[in-house]
Amino acid sequence: MTHYHRDPPRTLAAETQSRHAHLLVSGCSFTHNHANKHVVNWPYYLRDLAGFQRVLDVSLSGGGCQHIYNSIINECENNPLVSPHNTLVMVMWSGMTRTDVIAETALVEPWTRRAYLSIQNRDVTDGVYRFNDRFSTLKIENWRDVARDDKDPIVQMRNHYKRVIDADSQVLQSMINIVGLAGYLESRGFEWMFMSWKDPTPDLAVIPGALSQRVGDLMRTVLPIGDYAMSMGELDHTQHPTIEANLAWTRQHLLPALRARGLAQDPDPV
Repeated sequence: MTHYHRDPPRTLAAETQSRHAHLLVSGCSFTHNHANKHVVNWPYYLRDLAGFQRVLDVSLSGGGCQHIYNSIINECENNPLVSPHNTLVMVMWSGMTRTDVIAETALVEPWTRRAYLSIQNRDVTDGVYRFNDRFSTLKIENWRDVARDDKDPIVQMRNHYKRVIDADSQVLQSMINIVGLAGYLESRGFEWMFMSWKDPTPDLAVIPGALSQRVGDLMRTVLPIGDYAMSMGELDHTQHPTIEANLAWTRQHLLPALRARGLAQDPDPV
């Protein structure tokens, strides 16, 4: 199995009841519960509040739309815990200019650990999503790495890629991934819900037309958590929603959205 293996203690009573036992999520750091022992992001608050039995978290800090597309399909095809009968798929789409590729884990692990553990505390996952025993996601970040030796071949590759490839082409790729994943989930019979981490309008404006309109319709299902946190003054020093914002947003926006879609209902009164 390739999802992150962790089950932080439940801290909240259920306020509604999901029709599914499992919650499969992917996204970026706005989704990824990087702590192993504590709830810090919305998927595990949703687990508690909507009565899910298990969260399968395949999100990746810094991950883009290609990783989200790849990881969800990988889990649906290869994870025996995931099926259309017991799993709700929820995706919080990331920035559309982000780039991800699949590479050998032996290449990904040492590079990712140097970058990830240097800026986190000890209660963290290792920051690597593994498709199988051989391959993992390699992130090609948008920022140029000035902190590490430019002789590092991955740093050189990333910096060169971002200089040469127009960011707008990655936006188009991300749009195609979003529409493609919707079609895949429909074809497999999964119930699913897409969201955006922030207002997608700036990215969508890059490639106007029918595809952009379709992507916007798929993503604009609930107020983005990033916009919610900013409006409430609840962004932390890394510009991520605070723990309090994650909980409040889940209660005020996600639970009503699940109920409205018939994906959850209020428990029967005792």
